[in-house]
Amino acid sequence: MRINILTGPYEGNNYSFEYDITVGRDGSADLPLPLDLAISRKHLKLSFVNKKLIIEDLNSTNGTFIIYPGKIERVNNRREMSEFPVYIKIGNTVLEVLP
Repeated sequence: MRINILTGPYEGNNYSFEYDITVGRDGSADLPLPLDLAISRKHLKLSFVNKKLIIEDLNSTNGTFIIYPGKIERVNNRREMSEFPVYIKIGNTVLEVLP
């Protein structure tokens, strides 16, 4: 999966992963974002199964949100997405996720 960071302290950074990842402030996360203090230490998990992106909120304090044109929805536990790109807001950071 490819991740482009669109807003927040890491704006402009791009990453590629060949495996499921965790995202959070903690240094043990596969994608650590310690400068965004509104992100939980272990915020979310991203994985691909059967060409679908699985987004799992890891009981974060401030929530995980999917941004759609004209609306934003909170992820309650887990969400599957099959249309790309997917825009995910955590803390002050927006991630663009592509397969």
